[in-house]
Amino acid sequence: MKGIRFGFALLLLALAIGFSPASVPNLSVAAEAAKCNCYHPNTDKWGIKDDKGECPPVDCWIDVEVQ
Repeated sequence: MKGIRFGFALLLLALAIGFSPASVPNLSVAAEAAKCNCYHPNTDKWGIKDDKGECPPVDCWIDVEVQ
């Protein structure tokens, strides 16, 4: 009888861990980064234009449309 209770408790624990919400760390990084608006063709890097009109390469994201 104790074996059945122990097995049932382990099953409930496994189900609780399996259905717990998982965090995705990469999504928060993408949400914080700004959208790219310039490109450096020589280095294949994207950037964001600053107030002076220069385009330093930074971490940013681009829209990709699949047709």
